[in-house]
Amino acid sequence: MTPDLHQLADLRSAAAAAGWILPIQPRYVDLIRSGEKNCELRTYDTQIRPDSWVLAYTSQPSSAIDLALLIGAVEQHAPDRLWRDPGPHRLGVSPEAWQRAFTSVPVVWVHTIASVVELAPIGRAELTDRWPGWRPPQRATRRRQDWPSPAAWLEPAPTRPAPIRPVQLLLPIDFSTPAD
Repeated sequence: MTPDLHQLADLRSAAAAAGWILPIQPRYVDLIRSGEKNCELRTYDTQIRPDSWVLAYTSQPSSAIDLALLIGAVEQHAPDRLWRDPGPHRLGVSPEAWQRAFTSVPVVWVHTIASVVELAPIGRAELTDRWPGWRPPQRATRRRQDWPSPAAWLEPAPTRPAPIRPVQLLLPIDFSTPAD
């Protein structure tokens, strides 16, 4: 399915504005896509601020950037209070995962997702080719200034005519009409 011009403009603006790359496990990316999760949780201050576009790097086995997320708000919460009363946040985390990740930290950073834009997956090999020094992020990472915006990757590649090469005939061909 080809996106209409409005959708393509949204894709381009989201991808162009993204200044951050955030690694997210595939199961959480799926929950974000479905709307069952509307925030991303971290145990550290990512330095991502409200109204920032973020490229979501889906970790293995996908190993691709496939979403652009607009962060609506960034809040700090005590883990026990947030778990008991998440308010408008759909955490998307099982009790076991919560126990493992958040009960031993003093603060949970909640990045509320205001908008999700789906991108055609940009895989690890393509990222390595296009972004010098690219490595899959382990934490929230700023997109380097020398890395071109992925917005350019959303445009169709220009078509070029095939090169014209001289053809050398190896066998003589007789184009005359046969005699009757």
